[in-house]
Amino acid sequence: MAPALRHWPSPVVLDHLGLPGSSAGAEHTVLDLARREHVWIKASAPYRSPTTAATTMLGRILAEAGPHRLLWGSDWPWTRHEHGRTYAACLTWLRERVDDQTFHAAVDHNPARLLHWSPTVAAPASPGAERVSGTREVRLDAGKGAKLRPPGRALPGGQRVGARRGGGT
Repeated sequence: MAPALRHWPSPVVLDHLGLPGSSAGAEHTVLDLARREHVWIKASAPYRSPTTAATTMLGRILAEAGPHRLLWGSDWPWTRHEHGRTYAACLTWLRERVDDQTFHAAVDHNPARLLHWSPTVAAPASPGAERVSGTREVRLDAGKGAKLRPPGRALPGGQRVGARRGGGT
């Protein structure tokens, strides 16, 4: 499949950092594809790879291809491997491994460029909401076991976060 993807006429997104450690030689192929301007790499579900493989692959992708086509995703809603996983842990995994500029590029700016979205204005922050990127907000419930809620998800009482002006979420 890699030969076809090298010259694919539209954007290609490789999920899960290409599943490093899943097969012999796969990392080389993913790195080769990551250098191509139409290929985007999504740092999602690091728990689907062997213990340190995702972190190692993230570092190699950034070193060899740069952060300008790196995306982040929680892999939510989970269909496998979800036992004990949280949205917050998925976001924290990337946050702890990259600098602020790369983090905001992967979470906000790069997805907007890939999808050709123009900048938007987020709805005013709800009480207890914390701004974590340019166009998104999440609510952090204080206390032990706090979890980030994905943008646009309903909170207790029907309150929504991440809604954009004009009715979209």
